[in-house]
Amino acid sequence: MNDSTINKIHFNKYKRYDNQDVEFKPGVTAIAGTNGTCKSSLLHIISNSYQECKKDIFDSSNDALKIITSLLTSTNPKLESLNRGDREFNDPAPGTKTYYEVYYNDGTITPFRKHNSKLNCRFRMIPNYKRGTHESLKEALISYLGINRLLPFSEFAEDDALSLVKKQLPEQYKQEIAELYNRLSGLDLTVKSMNSQKMGSIKKRLEFNTSKQGIDSNTISAGEDNLLIILTNLVCLHYFSDSLPEEKKFIPIYMLIDELDATLHPAYQTKLVNIFNDYFQNYKINIIFTTHSISLLEHMANSKMNIIYIKDEITSLNVDTAPDKYKIKQYLESSTPRSIFKNRCIPIYSEDDEARVFIDVLFNYKKNIDIKFSRVLPYFYLPKIKCGCEILRQLFTDKILRESNRSICILDGDSKKENDFQYSIMNLPGKVSPETLAFEYALSLYENDLSFVNDFWTEAEDVSGITKQVFQLDIKPEIENFFKLEGRKGERREKAKYLFNKDEEYHSFFSLVLKAWILDPANTEQVDHFFDELQKLFFKNCDYHSVSQNIWPNNR
Repeated sequence: MNDSTINKIHFNKYKRYDNQDVEFKPGVTAIAGTNGTCKSSLLHIISNSYQECKKDIFDSSNDALKIITSLLTSTNPKLESLNRGDREFNDPAPGTKTYYEVYYNDGTITPFRKHNSKLNCRFRMIPNYKRGTHESLKEALISYLGINRLLPFSEFAEDDALSLVKKQLPEQYKQEIAELYNRLSGLDLTVKSMNSQKMGSIKKRLEFNTSKQGIDSNTISAGEDNLLIILTNLVCLHYFSDSLPEEKKFIPIYMLIDELDATLHPAYQTKLVNIFNDYFQNYKINIIFTTHSISLLEHMANSKMNIIYIKDEITSLNVDTAPDKYKIKQYLESSTPRSIFKNRCIPIYSEDDEARVFIDVLFNYKKNIDIKFSRVLPYFYLPKIKCGCEILRQLFTDKILRESNRSICILDGDSKKENDFQYSIMNLPGKVSPETLAFEYALSLYENDLSFVNDFWTEAEDVSGITKQVFQLDIKPEIENFFKLEGRKGERREKAKYLFNKDEEYHSFFSLVLKAWILDPANTEQVDHFFDELQKLFFKNCDYHSVSQNIWPNNR
């Protein structure tokens, strides 16, 4: 087995990591956490675990490695680059011999220790090989993008330090960058004018023209510049992957990005990680980045991408490698650090994924209009389970189980029964399932011509790509066919689920439909009643979970 990508890093003692494992899976990985949780250090440790590719990786006639390394902003940075300028020696774990071990997917393990020299008051982390061995670090091509890439061109005052990079990508890869950039930003780059520009020692960027008058590499925003730098580095790694001889295809390829979301619109962020996933699938480029973006992390959680959340436990760090989007919200939106440390929350059970989508839309709506609810939201947790209505009702009405499971159950709107509320069971607004409600209201939005309806179709096109015309031709007939179906309830429900989740665009569109239903004044009374009941059940269960009632005061 030649796969030498990193499987795990075991920290014996390093900064605030103490006997802690951080596991990595192939593909696209987000590292999240509050400030000071060593997220950037993890990126540098990954890079520090490899040596740069040797010149003989290609034959003498192939300039690919020279071209790539001249264009990438930074390749294979070491840990000591994090501490540049320290006035005194900074030992991350005094008294520790082996700070951490890196586990590779080929079964090998490399321990790391600090270099004994205190030259320039900076520490280095080097392999702790046994004397007499001739071991060396594995080779990898690593592109690292730090926050210095965010400096806008307009704020770079050292004109004398600007220079063109002589090495250039082959034309097909320049075209690839242009196509990706157009796909994300809508700007059409002129490929023939794409030259690489070096901004002193700060960053490398592309110099280009566009088809739009007055818009070029000197006038684009910091976010557009950042996007282009990321795409350029990504395509350079693709070029490297294509250029590798067959016997060297095992060499790992990484792109490490600090603060991916900085300056990028949320729409850019989600589209970008989807592109990252494509490039991993096609070219085995592993992309690992740090982020604070809740929307991006939610998207990745929904798409089953890798997330590493580093929790600050005051004296140490703890790692969660499988947080769902509700845990992410709890971690990042918590009103106080203490609520994170104690992990206090009230579970809310629902029937299926579609119900959780509706609940999530309801919660986001309420959070945006009611600051009191935004404070209580981190204390709710929605487990990802699929359980039928009657089974949930039995669980919540069982006396013994009820005493040991102080939770809230939210059933679909078509499941209402008398006396359920005493057992902490309530219902979603609407009198049908979330899927059926979305289908019915989508038809209503199509048939009506009101100002707020027009706003809906504008948002639907921006978010999901579905216009009114697309709905008329593709989705409306499927909804109408669904309502014509006859048969057992279970079969109809499965067909409804299929249509609701047919693809990402459908899922996004129907989520927006549910949002529009909530915002419709005709449904205000139902929505308000839902939150009134939820608040009552919150008061009923919060003490059991050591959550103060004061978080959600009853003074509406």
